[in-house]
Amino acid sequence: MPLHPFASTLLTAWLMATPNDDVAAIRAVVADYTEGVKSGDEARLHRAFHPEAKLLSVGPDETLATWPGADYIQTAVKRPFTGREDAVLQVDVFGSAAVAKVSVRTSKWDFIDYISLLKLEGRWSIVSKVYHRAPREAGTVRAEAPEGQVSEFQVDRALSEARPGAYHALYLPGGTHSADSLRIASGATDFVQGFLRAKKPVAAICHGLWLLADAGGVKGRRVTSFPSLRRDLQNAGATWVDEEVVVDGLLVTSRRPADLPAFNRQVVARFARTASP
Repeated sequence: MPLHPFASTLLTAWLMATPNDDVAAIRAVVADYTEGVKSGDEARLHRAFHPEAKLLSVGPDETLATWPGADYIQTAVKRPFTGREDAVLQVDVFGSAAVAKVSVRTSKWDFIDYISLLKLEGRWSIVSKVYHRAPREAGTVRAEAPEGQVSEFQVDRALSEARPGAYHALYLPGGTHSADSLRIASGATDFVQGFLRAKKPVAAICHGLWLLADAGGVKGRRVTSFPSLRRDLQNAGATWVDEEVVVDGLLVTSRRPADLPAFNRQVVARFARTASP
């Protein structure tokens, strides 16, 4: 559901007040966690986790399962998880509390970690990790509406079989959960980069710019998005503005569902032109 204008103003003001050094420090702590697990680096893991940290999930019997952080560290040191791929999807900070959302991909499982951190004596530490594990799935595309209604439809062609050269333009949809899923899909980043290299039109709205940023498509560009992505896009080298639609060469971006009329007009106009700038 779109934010009330007043709530949107408060959210934007809060985001602007988040110190860059705190975000960078939190990302460094998360990197100690993810890289420490992959390499079995005990020093990095102890640097990331508070001594009293816990891991929590839903067990096989659908009850709360907990794991002391110290035990988790020792397991990672003995058996490093070299085959996993990690990506920080989002960092939210307010004062001395923060949450980092991290995707973890393995050959058989997908994980989402919600990392809770506290700033204790001037230093950020992981105090808990709440996570969910799901088997890798393929073959279904899920479309999500702002109100949360979800529909499913048959895939015309698997992403692994699609080639940018077969298409004139690319549209990256919004929606927090949809964008999260899309950006960690195998081959998604390479697919977007194919359009960028070929100088073909690209349109992205709301959280769809996450994947565009991962593909290096916002560096040096003027863009807009849902306000919570502002800092992520600036860190990726973009100039972020709060406008209903922004056209920068072959790139068209917009903020939210309420901006769709203006966004759609610019997308149709841009996509109707030739692929070369």
